[in-house]
Amino acid sequence: MFSIPKGYKMTRVGIIPEDWRVELISNLSQKINGINPTNNPDQTFRYIDVSCISRDTLKITNYLEYNGKNAPSRARKLIENGDILFSTIRPYLKQLARVPATLDGEVCSTAFCIIRCDAKRVDPEYIFQSVTRDEFISNVSSLQNGSNYPAVTDKDIFSQYIPLPSLPEQHRIAAVLSTVDAAIAATDEVIAKTEELKRGLMQDLLTKGIDEEGRVRSEGTDIFCEKTINSTTFKFPEPWEFKAMGDVITLKRGYDLPSDERLAGNVPVISSSGISGYHQEAKVCGPGVVTGRYGTLGEVFFIERDFWPLNTTLYVCNFKGNDPKFISYFLRLHLAAYQSDALSIPGINRNFVHKLLCAVPPLPEQHRIAAILSAVDRDRLQTLKKGLMQDLLTGRVRVPPNGAGGTACPGPERVTACDLPPGHTP
Repeated sequence: MFSIPKGYKMTRVGIIPEDWRVELISNLSQKINGINPTNNPDQTFRYIDVSCISRDTLKITNYLEYNGKNAPSRARKLIENGDILFSTIRPYLKQLARVPATLDGEVCSTAFCIIRCDAKRVDPEYIFQSVTRDEFISNVSSLQNGSNYPAVTDKDIFSQYIPLPSLPEQHRIAAVLSTVDAAIAATDEVIAKTEELKRGLMQDLLTKGIDEEGRVRSEGTDIFCEKTINSTTFKFPEPWEFKAMGDVITLKRGYDLPSDERLAGNVPVISSSGISGYHQEAKVCGPGVVTGRYGTLGEVFFIERDFWPLNTTLYVCNFKGNDPKFISYFLRLHLAAYQSDALSIPGINRNFVHKLLCAVPPLPEQHRIAAILSAVDRDRLQTLKKGLMQDLLTGRVRVPPNGAGGTACPGPERVTACDLPPGHTP
């Protein structure tokens, strides 16, 4: 049994503050006008399809230009500045974005559900943040139909409920989350400019290491060992151990989970391309490391929480005392040059990977290397944002008027989330 904290109430979306309400997305969206560009065959327009949205930044990154006579058959929805575009195809891929002012009056694909908010009633940015939550995506994804082309309908999205505070509090919550988004965007810009530097840094740290003073080891100042095996010479710092990958980690094949057997939940389902959906049950305790067995090869994913790796992946089932975060970078480096010995079906053979020879630093050095490489990753800010979204968009943490713009709130009131008892409604 659980008790509901004072000032909170139970609803169909869980425990929320008493002064909040629960609303259907359909009640928050305005009517969308259709358009048929072929009626104006010589008029040029800009067209947004699902491929134009970045899953990393949740922004429209490009568009296609057509004239009316060559318009795609899906080009039938007129978009406005501030609209939320929510891809109904494979919703677990999380392809959502807000329409910028530069694309006001243009056209998007019917593959999008358009959520058009009345800014006098709700904060569009608050609604956007709400529909990008993992829990919202999971609920929508559980409704998808079709195995080869899984999709949902506009009605499926409009039938979802979200917690809704007063308009002023919506503004404050949106301001906090937008501040984090800006920090992530700035980090992405820096990473993009220094990607080559990062690759070089990763190569140095994972082959030469870093000493207790924070300096990258070099043959001029440190002792390096050499081993020659089958005409291949390996050089590595003296404190490191030379061994087979199978003595560093053990890889195991993931587990089958057809999309029609997935139940709505918060457990990420990991495929060869990353998170591909959510489920109620986890197969592996986090933190974990996953790589593609087929499909996207060489990609390595670090998962903080419990997860379900699909059978198209290999996951580390035994870290053998090594730092999981370090292993995610280490495995990425060694898989980068990997080529399958299978001729007909490209893929990764875990037995072959286990035989790869490598030099491994001691655990304290692994921690130092992982900390440096993590510092130039966007993952930490994304994790921070997800935590903030969970707290702010459910009312677990309240943002008082003096918290607008991202200022920390002193003494935030937290409550524990829980599932709604069967049959309970707001």
